[in-house]
This record gives sequence, structure tokens and C-alpha cells, in this order.
Amino acid sequence: MSSGQPSVNEATVEWYAWRLGGMVPGTTKTHLLRACLEQGDVVRAAWDGFVRSVADPKTYFEDDFGGLKALLPIVERGLSLGDVDAGPGFSTYARVAVVREELRDRIYREVFESTLQLLEPSVAPPLVLRGLAIAETCYEQPQRRHNHGIDLLLDEGALWSASRVLTEAGYTVVQGGAAAVHRRHRHRSGLPVTLHSRLFEMPHLGEPADLRSRAVAFVAGGKHLNTLDPADHLVHVCGHAAYSRSRANLRWVCDAVLLIRHVPGLDWERLEHTAVMSGLGLPVAVALTYLSRCFDVPIPPDRVARLYRQCAIDLPHVRAAVHAIALECPAPGAENRPAVWTPTVARLRMLAFRSVPSAAYMRWKYGAEGLVSLARSYLGRGIGFLSRRLRHLPGTLLR
Repeated sequence: MSSGQPSVNEATVEWYAWRLGGMVPGTTKTHLLRACLEQGDVVRAAWDGFVRSVADPKTYFEDDFGGLKALLPIVERGLSLGDVDAGPGFSTYARVAVVREELRDRIYREVFESTLQLLEPSVAPPLVLRGLAIAETCYEQPQRRHNHGIDLLLDEGALWSASRVLTEAGYTVVQGGAAAVHRRHRHRSGLPVTLHSRLFEMPHLGEPADLRSRAVAFVAGGKHLNTLDPADHLVHVCGHAAYSRSRANLRWVCDAVLLIRHVPGLDWERLEHTAVMSGLGLPVAVALTYLSRCFDVPIPPDRVARLYRQCAIDLPHVRAAVHAIALECPAPGAENRPAVWTPTVARLRMLAFRSVPSAAYMRWKYGAEGLVSLARSYLGRGIGFLSRRLRHLPGTLLR
């Protein structure tokens, strides 16, 4: 941030940055990611660090329920390129995962192509988000990138007609009410297909008005498709990771690192603009700080510093977005708490939002659409909060 005694605003930003620190992986997972994404001696040292942390890598992956198993094809490739002997047990386990992912990738692409064919006559070509777009443009072996779903950004006003087309074709609607700007469907294969009319699912976040006009083309399966500009895509990857529990599968780190490396002339000014306009200046700055600290990626330090300065935490809508994201992040470690004093107003505002979140947050988090549903969500959240606190009271008080 800045040198010397920070101002009130700088101290506030630093504290909020610490609160969002739970969005980035810890030491053990960073070792694993470095073994996937770096080269030479760095890979071997990172894998050794990971093994020391988990003792048995195979058991670690088998016991994980956060989606890490889908990272195995990338792990296998990283260890192979780094000439790391992971032992026969883990090596066989990882190679089986590679074969399974390649088979799954074929099904994914078939569903993807059939979905686009269904939509083609009735809506303008959508923008492909993350998933296949990142795999095809940034990964040397796209089939190793696990694609858990299909995400398509449509022109405003086309959401319902597109959803109706998919529903009539047998796709099941699993999420998205009358006022929805995101509608999630499920293909008969089980693959989620989500249609978006806004870039981010969290309602507190916006997007630049000219976002769609600067889309770029890519090719997948011989078909010309459109996706976000690389700078916009990097903001989307980091922003989605900030509020989504899917960050636990670590694919966002792989996507971000490979995207930055693949686009040496990344438009950092555009990234700043998109992040700030979306209300994601601080979360993106936190993500880029982590990436530049832990990986060999060409991120200009001055650009990250500018993001911290421009995050405008004093604006109510930006602060609301940061509060909402903070509720979705794991609690940060106390050992990393800023050394500077924490402004009391910032802590009180965070506590107030945590105790009684905004209606927009409750609608997004719990799907509360009407007033009655919203009231029930608030009541249920309050009861849950009290029950968790009571469980931590000394046993004598509960007798």
C-alpha cells in the first residue's frame, strides 16, 4: 500500500484486504499449485513442501470434498514436466484421473456443441465464460482442464427466450425465479448449463457498459466462438473466486496464472477499469497480490498498488460488495492481521452487515424472492447464529 503511517482510508482498505485474505489458498495448497504451474527445481521443492504438509498425497485427494480431484490431470502434467517421482501409488492414481478427464471432456464438448446449436436460431451468439474459453485459449492441453459446467453470457433481454428453448429441449431448470438474471439448467447428462444476462452472479457487483462490445474470438472444435477480452476475463475469474465456494477447487488460480502468461500484452488499464466499475477493485487486488507473490507471473506492482488506491471503499455500493464477499470468504488467519490500527467505523460496519445483511444479499444467498420468504430467511439466519453461539457457551450455562 503506502509507506509510513497510513491515513484513515489506507488503514481501512488494509483491514478490509485482510478480511478478504481467506479467498486465496493457504500454504499447503499453494505448494500444490506451484508444483502444477512452475518449472524445474521450483516444482520439485513445491512438491516436497506439499508432501511434508499432507504426508500422503493420494489420501489427501481421496479425502477432499472441495473438488481438488479434478485438479489431478494438471498435477500429473506438472510433475511429469518437472521430472518429479511422486511414487507408483500416486502416479497411477493421477494417470487414471487423466484418462477419466479425457473421457469426460468428450461428453462435455458434445453437450456444449448441442447447447449452442439449440440456441443459435433464436439468440445472438453468446459469450463463453471461463470453462472451455479459458481451456482453449490458455492451456497447452485443454482436455486436462476440468469443466464442471457451461456458462454463457447473453445479450440483455435474451435470457428468457434462451431458457425456454433449453427447457423445451429437455433441460431441467434448477435455479432462477421470475426476477432472475441468471438461470441454471441441467442437461440430462447431469452437466449444469447456466445462462447469464449479467457477468457476475452476486447482485452487488456491476459491469462496464461496453463489456460485450470488446469480446474476442476463439476456436473450439472447429467452431468460431466469442469470449471476454483477456483483461475482463481475468477480473471475472478473480471476482467469481472471491464470492463462490468453487474457489476451493483451485482452478481459478490455474486459470489466472495461465491467462496472464498467455497474454503478455494484457491491458492492465482495462483490468483496472473493469475491476473498479464492477466493485471488485479490492478483491482483484488481493488476488493479484497473492498471484504475484507466489507465482512467476508478470504482474506490474504499480498496477496492483493503483487498484488498492482506487477501490473506493468509502462509497456505499463498493463497501456493500466488499461486505458481501467477506461473508463468503473463510475467516483470515489472526497472524496476518494488519499491524496498523483498525478504524472502529469499519469494524462496526462489517459487524452490522454480518448481523443483518442487505436484502440483496439475502435474496442472492438464500433465494428469498418475496417479502415472506425474505423474512423467513432473516429469521432462519438469526436462529442459526444464536444456536452456533450457544453451542460454544460453557457447559454449565446449558444445564
